[in-house]
Amino acid sequence: MFYQNSLQIRAIVENIEKAHDFVYEFVRECGFSENIAHRCALSVDEVCSNVIEHGYQKNGHDKVIDVMCAADETHIMITIIDDAHPFNPLDNPSPDPLASLEDRPVGGWGIEIVRQYMDKVSYRYSNNRNQLILEKYHP
Repeated sequence: MFYQNSLQIRAIVENIEKAHDFVYEFVRECGFSENIAHRCALSVDEVCSNVIEHGYQKNGHDKVIDVMCAADETHIMITIIDDAHPFNPLDNPSPDPLASLEDRPVGGWGIEIVRQYMDKVSYRYSNNRNQLILEKYHP
């Protein structure tokens, strides 16, 4: 069976919870475990937070973020789409967890969590929009 649903939110911090809950419920309704639903929802939470803070620079009242979900019995694909300037967060290197606090750059841990929680993360820029694609497979 194939499942599909989407959500559009205004790009403000107060709406991150809507995206989180939407993804969590979608993943659970598709028959995936609570653990997978939690990992997917937390990843979407992090990506939306980054879009709002960095992409829209906390000025997204007139901007949107689209969250598109698709799944079958073995696989979930979540695409987060925004209109911010083109930016591939995967181009940044993973932070070094062994580096001293003084040597660590600020940031970068959120996308690292997404990389760890999801099985595949990819980026594309299409139709003048950023698209971050998160994929998770049924164990």
